[in-house]
Amino acid sequence: MSVEKITKYLNKIDFVLILIMALTTTLYIYNLGELPFGPDESTYSSQAAILAGHDESRENFIPYSRSATNFQVQQWITSLFFEKYGISEYVARIPTVIMGILSVLLIYMIARELFSRRMALLSALFTGLNGYSLHFNRQINLDTPLVFFMILSMLLIVKWRRTKKNWYFYLFLISVILATMSKVIIIIPLAIIAFIYLYIEKDHENGIKMLFKPLSILIMVAGLLYAVYFIVTIVGIDDYIKTLSYATDRESKITSTFYLKTVVLLLGYAFPLIALAGLVRSLRDRSEGDILCIVWFASILLFFTYYPLQGYN
Repeated sequence: MSVEKITKYLNKIDFVLILIMALTTTLYIYNLGELPFGPDESTYSSQAAILAGHDESRENFIPYSRSATNFQVQQWITSLFFEKYGISEYVARIPTVIMGILSVLLIYMIARELFSRRMALLSALFTGLNGYSLHFNRQINLDTPLVFFMILSMLLIVKWRRTKKNWYFYLFLISVILATMSKVIIIIPLAIIAFIYLYIEKDHENGIKMLFKPLSILIMVAGLLYAVYFIVTIVGIDDYIKTLSYATDRESKITSTFYLKTVVLLLGYAFPLIALAGLVRSLRDRSEGDILCIVWFASILLFFTYYPLQGYN
């Protein structure tokens, strides 16, 4: 390989990003298996163990929980690690750690696509090295895959809009389905974000047409068939109806400042102020990237603020 080719290859590598990813990885995996499972972690890990063929877990746990709101994306992924490396606190938490780390990379790619290298590096830094991400990405939960696939969906819809390559749209649909199956409720704000973004960028008609392509229909039907299989075979129709009723009736009794206080608790005051400054700048500039940020932030904030069941995750 010539010196020119080596130089060209090295110029494509962002060594600052590598440093950010290394720091993020170190924080996420440090003493990862030190603490025992929490209640939710025990439930999800046991369900993953059942999927991995460890039927002794059925003695204390049923194969599903909260079946109206998740279709076991997290559990299926974790089961693959159990089959390969055995069951432990460390192994069970590795999938969420990996998705958390990859989310940092995806955020970098979105910001690099829409803004600049400097903005991409700052975005990756703020995403990876903060208390909120650290708190959730070091435990077994359904929210990390939800966030991971939501971010991936945003990257893919941006890539489709810019390149008009249909395979980006098909991958976007798959990612949306996986996000929805991680936690069903995300489909509403995710659909709103994608549609408004495409509408403002005058691509919504093309997006709607893509939904009726044969491959798009096949992808959506496949997702629906899995959902039906899960409800009928794993959960049972009667139990699913009961958990659906329970899930829709749940409501939190908290103050209107709940989310703000939670963010400040886990992030401190610096990160929210930086985010606020960024949103003010976005309102002023309103480039394609700014519009996506505004729509993304507003859709998530408004939906979960007015959704009856609120939680800090």
